[in-house]
Parts: sequence; C-alpha cells; structure tokens
Amino acid sequence: MSEFGSTANSALLNVDLKHVLEVSFPVMVSGAGLDSRAIVQGDAFVALQGTGDHGLTFLSQAKSKGAVVVLLDSEDLYAAEQANNDNLCLPHVLVSSLRSKLGAIARAVYGDVDQQIDLVGVTGTDGKTSITHFVAQLLNQREQSCAVLGTVGNGYLENLQQATHTTGDVFQVYQQLKALASQGAQAVAMEVSSHALDQDRVAGLQFDVAVLSNLGSDHLDYHRDLVNYANAKAQLFDCRAKICVLNIDESFGLELLSNRADAITYSAKGKDAARWRAQQCVYSADGIRCTISAGSTHCEVLLPLLGAFNVANVLAACAVVESLGVHVDEILSSLPTLAPVVGRAELLRSQKGSRVVIDYAHTAQALESILSTLRDHFSSRIWCVFGCGGDRDRSKRPAMAKAAMREADCLIVTSDNPRSENPQRIIEDVLTGINQGSSSNVHVEVDRATAIAYALQHAGSNDCVLIAGKGHEDYQVLADRTIRFSDREEVMSWQAGAA
Repeated sequence: MSEFGSTANSALLNVDLKHVLEVSFPVMVSGAGLDSRAIVQGDAFVALQGTGDHGLTFLSQAKSKGAVVVLLDSEDLYAAEQANNDNLCLPHVLVSSLRSKLGAIARAVYGDVDQQIDLVGVTGTDGKTSITHFVAQLLNQREQSCAVLGTVGNGYLENLQQATHTTGDVFQVYQQLKALASQGAQAVAMEVSSHALDQDRVAGLQFDVAVLSNLGSDHLDYHRDLVNYANAKAQLFDCRAKICVLNIDESFGLELLSNRADAITYSAKGKDAARWRAQQCVYSADGIRCTISAGSTHCEVLLPLLGAFNVANVLAACAVVESLGVHVDEILSSLPTLAPVVGRAELLRSQKGSRVVIDYAHTAQALESILSTLRDHFSSRIWCVFGCGGDRDRSKRPAMAKAAMREADCLIVTSDNPRSENPQRIIEDVLTGINQGSSSNVHVEVDRATAIAYALQHAGSNDCVLIAGKGHEDYQVLADRTIRFSDREEVMSWQAGAA
C-alpha cells in the first residue's frame, strides 16, 4: 500500500478514494482540479481529453504548481510525456472511465457540500442570473445568508468575485460550495447551464430546489438541435432534485410537470393552475404594478423592475423561497425592495429626471428586445448608446444598427471592446445598417465615456437612455491594453459633475 503526498503539509487531507478509483491505497490530497493553471500545493491533477489537447500535455505545469498525484485515463500518453521530460516523476493513478467518476472524486475530496446548505439550481435559456439574485435578496432579507454562483460573479451579492463561466467545472463547483458553507452561507443559488449538465459539471450534487425559467433556441452549435438542448436541461429535474419549480407558461415546463406532479408551478400569464401567478400588469417608468397571487393569497405590488420577463423571474424566486420555508406574506412584503441584477435591465434615475437603463444586450436580437421592453415602460423618447466588439462577427454590426433604428428615437454609436480593430472602422460597419434618411437621429462618438455623457446631457426629463452592450463589465478591451471602464460608474460620475 502506498501513500502519495507529503504529510508535512498540514493542509493535506487523507482522502480514501478506494471506493471511487477501484484502487487499494489512500491518496493524500488537499484538493483536485482539471485546470493545470489553477492547481495549488497538495492537489490531485485530473488529466482528461479536453476540446484541444489532452490534460497530460500540461502535466509539467501541474507539477510545478504543486500537484502531488495525477489521475489519468491513458497510460500511453503518460509514458510519452515522461519520455519527453525526465523531471516528470509524479505519482500517477490509471482510472478506468475517469470522466464518469469526476463527481464521486469531487465529493470524496471536498465532502458532502450539498448537505451543508440549501442548494438551489436554476436552468433555462434566459433569466438564470436574475432568478438566483432575487432568491438571494429575498432570503437575505429574512436573515438567511444566501450566496450565488453564476455569470456575473460568485459569492455574496455585496462582494461578487468575477466568474469565468456560468457554471465552473465539477471541482471548482464543489470547492466553491465548500468555501461558501465555511463562510456561513445557509443557501446557495447557482446557475446551471446546459453545457454544465451535459458535461457533468454538477455531477453528484443533490439539489434542494431545481428551477426552470424557459427554453428558447440557444447553444444549438453545441447541442445540435432543440431536443438535445431540452434533454440536457431536463437532467436537473430528475431524482437529484428534491423540489422542482416549473414555469407552466412553457410547453417544456408542462412536459417536465408530467413527470414531477409534486412540482411548485408559476405563471406570469396568470394561469389559475399555477401556485404562483401574476395578473393585471401595468408598466410604467417606475416599474411594474401587478397583482401577485400564491394560492388564495393575493397582493398588489410595485416591482421596481423592467420587463415582463422579470415578472416571471420574480415568481420563480418566490416559489423557491417559499419552498425553503419563508411564509408567503413575508415574501410578498419584500417584493417592492427587489433590485435588478447589475447591468441587466438596470434602472437608474439621472439628475435631470430622465431614466437610465444599463443592459448587457450585445446582439441584434437582445438589443431589439430590451428596446421593445422600454417602449412598454416609457412614452417619451428613447436614446440608445451602443457599439460592437472588435475581432468578432462583423455581420452583426449593421444588424444591430437596424434593430436599434426600429425601436429607438436617437442613436449614439460608440465603442465596445474594440480589441485589435480600429474603433472608427467598427463604427463605419455599424453605420452601413442605417438608412440615409434616418441619419439625422444618429450621433457618432468614438470615446464611450463621451458618448454616455452626450446622451445624458441631451436627453429630456421624461426620456429614457439605454446604455447597451457591456452591462456588468467593468473594463474596456483596447488594442494594446485593458482599462477599467464601467457604464454604471460613468453615469454616476456624470451625475456627480452635473449636480
């Protein structure tokens, strides 16, 4: 029997992986990882075939970072790497069907993290971020400490750490959950992407609540068709979920309901069959006034949010929070205090009285959607500040201009992460989508800060200014450097100067 790793490192844990790896020795590790760049002293490096090279290609880097053992699925590749590098004397374990055992390995290393918290998983094409953030806000108001994992950041809402993926790999997820539990989190609401489900990034986790937002046409370059896409998402609602929250305005939600009759349902269209439902929605510059019902309880509320999509997101969050033990009356009384996700249809008020909306929309479809939403809320002029990213699909540039022209009254075309391209050239591509007769309503300003200031200065007191494309991002990528830049901070700065 052999032991790998140094017992001199007090951080190392004696994790018995015999039942996982079908080998007869304990492995001394403090963690595990698939990314050689993120390995730290005491970790097991798990080497798999990636989208490009095999993980064993990066074995030398993993060892230099502190890996104490490598788990692998190819003895031949390991031998080849050793032949090319005499210093790769790292203990290794050949594991059959390694990929299928990642969840079990993560659980063995990091423990039963899902048993230490209330774990909420949210999947769907849209709304995942908003639902998780609304759940966290509602629970935190009841002094039930809730963190989030997702697109705009991981951790507590007041101190989110930047995320690289909607859902990290399986070891990152377990590690993050363990860290949040140790910091006192009682619940974690996490976004679970279709990629994550298909690639077993949440393998082995037991969710207290699984939520469906909706199902649109997305990521078909990966899933190939809508059936595969739906099947990937359906995995979240199998036996791994104790409670399901389903949107019965969606045919996919009804399909899932046929297998989970015990699910909690919601409907933004006011369907009587739904446990949580919204009716009589009126949209204004201040948000959405509507009647929200839970069973026989009804309450008229003003949601300080924009868009019919957020009505559905709020209902989903209400259903989750009720399933975790919060009384309906407490939930309803908290709804007027909800805040939008930073950079997602985020509503601000300018010094002049006009409204400012910051949104992540950076495609033609998304831009047209948010502008159409603003038409429901605002009767005066709508200004749209937007640009297109450099080193990306050039065909979407005129398409975004056409979308903006259909819905906005005044356009300010500017820069948005130009990267290695000339910002002026990008803008010229955008302008090809604007009719000559409409050019009088278009203003060009290459510098994004100046463009934002121009819109805020010229907008009327009842107007709405949409600043689109960057949302929660706090940087601008230029040809030679990346600088700090936040649309939200620019608005705040302009307001301070105008006060």
